[in-house]
Amino acid sequence: MINNDIEKNEIDINFLARFACLVNGVNVVADAAERLGIDTERSNDWIKPVFLQKYVDERYEDMKYNMQKGINGDDDEIYSW
Repeated sequence: MINNDIEKNEIDINFLARFACLVNGVNVVADAAERLGIDTERSNDWIKPVFLQKYVDERYEDMKYNMQKGINGDDDEIYSW
């Protein structure tokens, strides 16, 4: 029973970390598109799936680490997620 709970929590943190990276990546790209004058409400040409996948892959471990620190109550105010 305990192993199943630990395994489920690990799956949940992995999913949440990847999802948080994806949301953050979309926000970064949308901000950049708006700075370039692209209307993000009317056009979806600014969405680049390859870029977002690379961003998630690169940011995932840091996001997961920070989320685990937050769960354990070890938040770092300077480097919080």
